[in-house]
Parts: sequence; structure tokens; C-alpha cells
Amino acid sequence: MSTHEKLEDLLDEIDRGMEKLNATTIEKKAADGRIYAHDATEQLDARKKIMDDCLRDSNVHAELMSLIDDEYELESLIQQEEELKQEFDAVVKSCTVLEKKIEKDNWKNKFSDTEREYEEMENEKKLLEKELEELNKTVEATNELDIEALGLGIYRGLGVQTMMKKDGTITGVQLTSDDQSRVYTYPMKGYSAQYLTKYVWKSISPPE
Repeated sequence: MSTHEKLEDLLDEIDRGMEKLNATTIEKKAADGRIYAHDATEQLDARKKIMDDCLRDSNVHAELMSLIDDEYELESLIQQEEELKQEFDAVVKSCTVLEKKIEKDNWKNKFSDTEREYEEMENEKKLLEKELEELNKTVEATNELDIEALGLGIYRGLGVQTMMKKDGTITGVQLTSDDQSRVYTYPMKGYSAQYLTKYVWKSISPPE
């Protein structure tokens, strides 16, 4: 074999070695790339998991915060309810006190009215007792007079004033004119009761 042929063979062998080396390098790079891609995929999956966990934790946190807010709102409502209950109890207590005061005042007013009515009845009773006493005295005094003299006492309600002593004895009658300008006095002594009765009746009777 000539030297030229040996050089060609050597170049061919070098080319084959280079191709093999290149193939090995490319295969290694491909393997490395596959490893890198796998690692990258795992890292992406890990990061995705972390993000999902974070997102889930965020949702949990949001739900937790929502529950906390709900609990706070519930506590606030409970506190407001308690305050309203206290205010209601205070109002009920005030109303009860006011009702008792009104009832007490009503009883006081009723008692005052009753006491005033009682005083009026007592005064009226005293007046009636006084009139009864005077009537008894008049009846006792008229026991010594006849029916005509008793009639003179009736005329007192018609404007005739009976003149009486302290013991109730009738001593005469007194007549007043219609215009109140003249007063006529008629003693019982010296005149019969019948005469005085007729005269008084004539004086108080309207003209025919």
C-alpha cells in the first residue's frame, strides 16, 4: 500500500472518528437535553404545585377571614342585641315606675276628691242638722199656737219674715213691700192669729 493510500485511509478513519465523536456528542447533548427537559418539567410541576398550594392556602385564608368576619359580625349583633335588651328593660322599668306614680297620683286625686266630697257632705249635714234643730224649735213653739199661727210660719217662704224669740216663740210677722221701700210689722200680741193670717195672705196675694 502506497503512502498516499495510507494517508487516505487515515483521513477516512479520522473522518469516521469525527463522525462517531460528533454522533456521540450529539447523542450526549440530546440526552443532556432530555435530562434538562425532565428536570425542567419537574421543576415546573413543583412550582405549579407550590402555586396550587399557595392558591389553596389563599382560598383557605380567604374562607378563614370570611369566617372571622362572620364571627365578628355575629359578636357585634349579639352585643347590639344585649344593648337593646338592656334599653328595653330600662324602658319597661321606667314605664312601671311611671304607671305606679300615675296610679298613686290617681289615688291621691281620688282621695282628695273623696275628702272634699266628705267635707261638703259634712257641711251639708251640719246645715241640715241646724235646719232640723230650728224646725224642732218651731214645732215646739207652734204647739202653743193654733193652725192659723202655724200658717204664718209657712208664709215665710213667700217673703214673710217671722219674728221669733230665742226660744222659738213667734211674736209677730214682718212684711216687705214689692219695691223694698216699706216694711210692715205686725205683732202677734193684740191680734188674733186668724186676722194676721188673712192680712198676710192679702198682702202677699196679687191684686185681682
